[in-house]
Amino acid sequence: MPIPAIQLYRPFSVAGALAAVLLTAFGRAPAQTQADPLERTVVVSVVNENGMNLRGLESNHFRGEFRRKPVDILSAEESPPHRVLLLYDISGSMVNSRPAARLVAERFLALMPPQVPLAFLSFALEIHERITFNADRSQLLSQVRTLEVPRRDPHAPKGADDTALFDAVSQAADMFGHAQPGDSIVVITDGGENASRLNKLQIRQKLSDTGLRLFCFFVLEPLEEGLSSREELEGNGQTVELSRTTGGEVYIFNAKEVMHFAQEWPPRERASAQQRLESLLTPIETMVREMNGVYVLKILLPGPVEKPHGWKLEVVDPQTGRPDHHLILHYPSQLMPRPEKVP
Repeated sequence: MPIPAIQLYRPFSVAGALAAVLLTAFGRAPAQTQADPLERTVVVSVVNENGMNLRGLESNHFRGEFRRKPVDILSAEESPPHRVLLLYDISGSMVNSRPAARLVAERFLALMPPQVPLAFLSFALEIHERITFNADRSQLLSQVRTLEVPRRDPHAPKGADDTALFDAVSQAADMFGHAQPGDSIVVITDGGENASRLNKLQIRQKLSDTGLRLFCFFVLEPLEEGLSSREELEGNGQTVELSRTTGGEVYIFNAKEVMHFAQEWPPRERASAQQRLESLLTPIETMVREMNGVYVLKILLPGPVEKPHGWKLEVVDPQTGRPDHHLILHYPSQLMPRPEKVP
């Protein structure tokens, strides 16, 4: 079931206000805004300790709680893979980690099922390259392999090397049009954010309204003094929080370590180095499984969501009601208020 589109308030007009007064005077109350709907649709990934998807769950396998009251699980259906947009950071802070970021992107594209529609955006302070969902998979791969990160210019104006990650996520969300449950954004970045017009709460609300999940691959260089600004480091933490509140996840790669084992090795050491590289890149396969093996749950909340609020969801044994603590669930950990609707 599609996520309901955002409903906008009707514009104010003097004529409209006068009509409302007249209707009230003659005993007919003006139209009232509706309360926040209690029924929601959420996307959930369920994996075991080995990162494998758990299949065959039904609504009675899930138990939810909101403000210490039970959440009714109306239905739970396994969902086929949906659309994915790859959002690629080419800001100046990515110069040194560029080879590792390219390797992560190539592996991600290779592992994504061929039936999944993919799109692509690259960004720094502004959006650079844009490839829509109807593009051929090879076009995305070619873009990743040829796209260069501009080197930092010490004489450039202040702000030229800034990163507007939240604004880029917002534009990525717009490319989905009417998002469907299971649609996702995957960001390859160092997590830096210091130039967006949108703040964390605004982009979190937008992702909640659309139902999109945000997954992140952080490709990081070992920190050296002076390389990262305070704003970039704070943005890193905000991006982690944003990802997990939407039901996504974050995986971190050490760029130097990845490229160390990706380089050409002598024949007798090649197999060992390749094995180590595959181990480092395992999180990519885990994320792909999480993204493409999901349940779409329809839930009924015990009360309205008046402000951002956490809730709890777990998988239980239908017979005993005991939760299975060996399973890992990825779901939107915070529920956001819905815009009021005007009838």
